[in-house]
Amino acid sequence: ILVFHAGNVSAQSAHIQRLAEELDAKTELIEKNRKVIRTLHERINSLEQQSKSKTKTLKEMRLRLQQIALLKTEIQNIEARLTEKVTSKKGQDGKMAIHAEVRIRPEYTVNREDLNNDTDDSDAFWGHRVRFSADFGHDTWMRARVQIQESRTFGSNINKDGTLSLHQAWMELKPPELKGFRIRAGRMELTYGKERLIGRDDFSRNGRAFDGVVARMGHLPYFDIEVFYTKIRESTTGGDQDFYGAYMETRAVPLTVIQAYVMGLNNEQTKGSDAPGSAGTQVYKTHIWTTGGRVDAHFMNDTIHLEGEAVVQLGKLTDPRNATRDLDHFATAFYAELSYQAPIATLPTLGAFFVQASGDGNPEDGKSVGFYPLFPTRHSFLGTMDLFAWRNIRDFGAKLELTPPGGFGFFAAFHYLQLYTDKGQLSGLGTSKTPKPDQPIGRNIGIEIDTALSWAPNDQLQVQLGYSIFMPSTVTKELKICGNKALEGSCDAAQWAYLQTRLRF
Repeated sequence: ILVFHAGNVSAQSAHIQRLAEELDAKTELIEKNRKVIRTLHERINSLEQQSKSKTKTLKEMRLRLQQIALLKTEIQNIEARLTEKVTSKKGQDGKMAIHAEVRIRPEYTVNREDLNNDTDDSDAFWGHRVRFSADFGHDTWMRARVQIQESRTFGSNINKDGTLSLHQAWMELKPPELKGFRIRAGRMELTYGKERLIGRDDFSRNGRAFDGVVARMGHLPYFDIEVFYTKIRESTTGGDQDFYGAYMETRAVPLTVIQAYVMGLNNEQTKGSDAPGSAGTQVYKTHIWTTGGRVDAHFMNDTIHLEGEAVVQLGKLTDPRNATRDLDHFATAFYAELSYQAPIATLPTLGAFFVQASGDGNPEDGKSVGFYPLFPTRHSFLGTMDLFAWRNIRDFGAKLELTPPGGFGFFAAFHYLQLYTDKGQLSGLGTSKTPKPDQPIGRNIGIEIDTALSWAPNDQLQVQLGYSIFMPSTVTKELKICGNKALEGSCDAAQWAYLQTRLRF
């Protein structure tokens, strides 16, 4: 019995020893795991610190890029002012500053106006424009500019087809006693806002200039007011056309431009008429007042851009269908754009916009409600193909812009174009067709897609390559813009490509 009991105790001791060894082994394993866990926690903490540091660095880099973009804009504005001052100083005491610009633009178009592949209307030509200007003045209170322009297409004869003209010729006075005041008279370019109503139309072959006088009083950023009067046409027999107004601006709100304007257009033309009592002629009158405002604002460190413009027109004009009666004119137009610019190296900008202008859906009701677009720069506003005017139209669109280093740039835009009223006139495509009152034609005009790649290595040289396509829809078919092609189903797409080189010196 004693031997058996001792053996049992010995067995239990051995079992306890094994359990103790296993416990020690597991304790050692747990300790090792704890060390591994502590090491992992340390690595996680280190990575979190690095991530926070990198996030902070990235935020700082974005902020610096935004500051660089703002500084770049400020530097460009300062350079523009310095250039004006240097030009003015070079022209003091009878000295002249000579400038020149050469622009060459080969273009290729297909179906640009008739939207019909069955007709051979493709066109390839080289546009050429040269401008020479001389700036001179006396001290700082008098300045003048004379600019001569010659434009043509390659292959034309200078004595027959060339257009040699005086593009600008003005004199400006800035009395030192009236700080912020200046008055300019002569032939000059006028540019206001984004040039949707008044602009130079620089992309066209000849551009645009006005004969008149402009007076300015300003103390930016608080206020700037320009009052102008121009004579568009003067004729003792055919009637006059006068254009005048006031344009006001303030930049008192940081990163915001607020503009307001009022403009008047008086146009009288004497034309032949067979109306009773007209003696074979009739005076057609257009007296329109245009008033509106524009806001251009940047938010969130200049990454969000918001622009809006609203225009209202009032007045009277002669009924084109019955020259013996006048029509009351009331029309509206709007523009809105919202875009975001990412603060990275290429500064990608993605935006959406909406454009609208009223149209006259009932020409027989004794009222005029079709918007009159005045003297705009049409290029790129409703598509870079410049097919349509700001009248009886809606445009829903989006755009993308990139600004890579090295002076490169990329632009793309999408335009979904509609009629404001399906009974109103289509102002574009080289025509002004109006549907029959009892046959609405729908609203969809078509889709235009624009792309452009640019390169400007310095202030003297600019190169731009562009391609656009317009894909017509139901309106062009119903109005038979493409002729009998519309009877087959639909009109064909129009295409346009160009390569523009501009050199200034």
